[in-house]
Amino acid sequence: MVGCSTTQSSNDVIKGTVIYRERIALTPSAYLEVILADVSLADAPYIILNKKIISPLGQTPIFFEINYDRRQILENHSYSVMAKIVDHGSLVFINDQAYTVITKNQSKEVSMVLRRVSN
Repeated sequence: MVGCSTTQSSNDVIKGTVIYRERIALTPSAYLEVILADVSLADAPYIILNKKIISPLGQTPIFFEINYDRRQILENHSYSVMAKIVDHGSLVFINDQAYTVITKNQSKEVSMVLRRVSN
């Protein structure tokens, strides 16, 4: 008799959109970087759980999905999604507010608004 085994995936996903309000045409070299991080420690750098690069960007809203391993998630920790758009090696847009996810009754879906970086 052949044994049956089922493997349960420990992967889960955060889904979201990114927009920016300025009417700016980005070049084909522009990319969106999305980071999922543990931001629990106030006096320490955040811990990156996953990072995703999206290119080419096209029009807004820009849709993204970023996977994470739910075995890394601690219920008493705080997690946040961060995003930035880089064009020709220069930072153009970044989030300026926290987008918390996963724990503490937070969603696994985010709608992010990025702000233009001053030159």
